[in-house]
Amino acid sequence: MEWTIEGKRDVKKNLEEIYLKRRGELFGLAVAMVKDAHSAEDVLQDAFTKMLERIGSYKERGKMYNYLVRLVYTCAVDRLRRKKERRIEEEGDLSSKVRLPEEKSSVLEGVRRLPEEQRDVVLLRHYSGLSFAEIAEILGAPLGTVLSRMRYALIKLKEILEKRK
Repeated sequence: MEWTIEGKRDVKKNLEEIYLKRRGELFGLAVAMVKDAHSAEDVLQDAFTKMLERIGSYKERGKMYNYLVRLVYTCAVDRLRRKKERRIEEEGDLSSKVRLPEEKSSVLEGVRRLPEEQRDVVLLRHYSGLSFAEIAEILGAPLGTVLSRMRYALIKLKEILEKRK
């Protein structure tokens, strides 16, 4: 199904369909970025709230899902920045906050150790299922740069995981 905006009255219907069909992917991206389920729920709520606030002025001519991924991404980054600025608590091990199989937890911890630019590409590709072209659009980077970041991220992730064994 194509998630494009065809008119203001269709926006709410499209948004509801996206929420029902793709919320798991959006939530997965948020969890991977902010490291705990409760904060991820807040990020998802912030993103959908912003989308609802902007419905009247929304003129994007692309897929609404991609726009929502971008909102989830920016809301998660904003939350991380606020958390970093406040320094209220030290971030613990992900496995103590979200129960994941040990192997997935190790991979996610490895992804979190990647440089930010590489980590963002991996998270957007894996958790949102976006194409590299869509990721390039969201990040505002050339396609070749996104592909390069993914390649280096996979090489570095392999090194990180091999050291853990």
